[in-house]
Amino acid sequence: MTDYMEYSPHVLNALRLGGDYEEALISRAIWACTSCYACTLYCPKKIPITDAIYTLKRAAMQAGVYPKHFVTPTLVREFAHFVHESGRNSEAWMSIRLYLKTRPSQLLRYGPLGLRLVLRGRMSLRRERIHRPDELRRVLDALEVNAGGRP
Repeated sequence: MTDYMEYSPHVLNALRLGGDYEEALISRAIWACTSCYACTLYCPKKIPITDAIYTLKRAAMQAGVYPKHFVTPTLVREFAHFVHESGRNSEAWMSIRLYLKTRPSQLLRYGPLGLRLVLRGRMSLRRERIHRPDELRRVLDALEVNAGGRP
């Protein structure tokens, strides 16, 4: 994916460590990262660069400096929303919300497929919940506070 990044993962990490944190945060490169861990695996200094990119993504989301209507940050927020509310992810509803917020026209394209999956029992519109979502919410809230409020 480095061909699609204006900065390579190693340069992003250098920006982050070198004090040009803002430049790294606004970079679209952090959103092109597919978390393949190749940069971390092949780093001669064994720097956990993929983890640094995750840190940049969280910070960009917290600061609101990510590309609007970009799929990855919206997917992260929607996934976190469902887990926080019910303890489970609902693929159908998350997909619907994701498309509504990023590419509404894609609902027309993929809607018939989704309907066929529902009718054949391959996907459910039922929103499942864990038994005590409030307990999970307390744990997630405590983790967020300990992480400095980052998503």
